[in-house]
Amino acid sequence: MKIELVNPAQKLLNKFGQYSPPYGLAYIGTLLKERSIEVEIIDEAVGDKPKYKCNFAIITSTTSTIKRAYSISMSYLNKGIPTIIGGVHVSSIVNTHFKDELKGVSTSIIIGPIENIIDQLINDMNSFSLKKCYVGTPVCELKSPDPIWNENKYFTYPIQSSVGCPFNCDFCAVNMVYGGLRMKNNDLVLSEIQKASKTIIFLDDNLYASPNTSKILFGRVKEEIGYKPWGGLCSLNVYKDEKLLKLFSETGCTCINIGFETLDPKKLDSVKKRNRAEEYANCVKTLHDHGILVYTGFISFPDDDEATLKNLSEFLNYTEADLFHYDVLTPFPGTPLFEKLEKNMEILDYDWSNYDFNHAVIKHKIWTTEEWEQNVENFYKENIPSQDSIPLKLSQNMSFTNPSLSLEIWQKLASYLMGTF
Repeated sequence: MKIELVNPAQKLLNKFGQYSPPYGLAYIGTLLKERSIEVEIIDEAVGDKPKYKCNFAIITSTTSTIKRAYSISMSYLNKGIPTIIGGVHVSSIVNTHFKDELKGVSTSIIIGPIENIIDQLINDMNSFSLKKCYVGTPVCELKSPDPIWNENKYFTYPIQSSVGCPFNCDFCAVNMVYGGLRMKNNDLVLSEIQKASKTIIFLDDNLYASPNTSKILFGRVKEEIGYKPWGGLCSLNVYKDEKLLKLFSETGCTCINIGFETLDPKKLDSVKKRNRAEEYANCVKTLHDHGILVYTGFISFPDDDEATLKNLSEFLNYTEADLFHYDVLTPFPGTPLFEKLEKNMEILDYDWSNYDFNHAVIKHKIWTTEEWEQNVENFYKENIPSQDSIPLKLSQNMSFTNPSLSLEIWQKLASYLMGTF
């Protein structure tokens, strides 16, 4: 038996390529390979095309790629190849009034994780008796995928030590999908790190979700592996953890992504984000003092105005934040934010392919949809650092003294952030 594992492309392809392989599909592929099934990853984000040389196709989805997933599924079905669609979007809408869109678009759907239903799924494939719906539940033991992707097509190596997050921000679907925080065995994580052939990107929703676990993990990385360039995402309070930041720096952390979201405390409260904006500048300075670049995340809210943009630009310059992303507030189905905005009739666009952080799908209090999108694009163009600025900045900061520091990855990331404009 052969299965093609398909990652659909977003409507706006990034002209600078894809920074990370589809880790989730590689995980599914590894589980299938362990059961003697041949698999091939088809990643449209890097130009792959379905080959239709398989017995079944499993297609993943996010909200922004689900329409393309449906189209790909129909193309397989038209060639007589059964399809199974899963992923975040399917799990998010199954208990909403959007669930009817799943009818007729595939042979089967998978809701939730696949680990504890994969054997049943394979048995049903072998007997050509696929059910219309399979429902998985979270398992305690997370496994590691084999690197079955084409490494030449990506500029980072993905690793995951946990899924889920201890917080529940209104705009985030993470815990709705993963069922809360779960940690991977550190031996497996260390094995993944050993295999890494490029700069590592940790896919954890929050590397600071369990501070003690992170200290144990990176303590072992320091002792057993040493230095390998890596980056990841943490919550704000990581900057107060001197011991962990030291371990981060000693093991190769070159950049941390932190979701600041906004400088306005009222907007933070409106989405249940437990940040204190007055700590942001100190956070940036502290990470810089440990030789770690800071990649800040901000959200463009529907009541942002010219003053908001001016203040944010001044903040980025004043703090010398190294990189940033500025995403249009996007309500994903199944989240509290979506439910609130839909109830208040503030959602303008239900074309899921526009739910990509670049398009405005909700009402803005001042700007038209077109003005909102253009203002965000202009902000990027006016404030994103050039590729030459990071090496210059590091040469002026004595904290960045490690000769193994990999700058290339973060220069590529600066280009990637502009890749859809």
